Amino acid sequence: MLLYSPDKEDPPVLGSKDPRAENKPYTVDLRRKRYIPDSASITGASAGHTGDVSLIISAVTNDADTVTVWLSGGSQGSTPLVSVTFVTDLDNGMGEYYSDTVSFYVPIDEQ
Repeated sequence: MLLYSPDKEDPPVLGSKDPRAENKPYTVDLRRKRYIPDSASITGASAGHTGDVSLIISAVTNDADTVTVWLSGGSQGSTPLVSVTFVTDLDNGMGEYYSDTVSFYVPIDEQ
C-alpha cells in the first residue's frame, strides 16, 4: 500500500468497505512507508474525508508507528478520499513538531 502526500502521486485505493459495515478499521503504517524516521514516534492523529457525506469516521487511534481510522456507513458506489494528519515527537528546535497528511480512497461497495 503506497500512501499519498499532497506533493506526491495520486492517492491509492484501499480495500472496499461495505456500507453496512460498522467501525471497519483502516490502518496506515507510517514508519514502514517511511513517512516518519526511525527516531520519531507518532504522538497524535486526526482524520477527515471528502466525497461522501454519509461516511462516518467513528474513531482515529494511533501508536508510535501507525494510525488507524475506523469507518462506518457510506453510500453504495461512492469512493471518498480519507485524509489522515499526524504529528510526531520530532521538534525543529523552535517548539514546532513535524506533521504531515497522507490520503487514500475507500470504495464503498456492498459485499
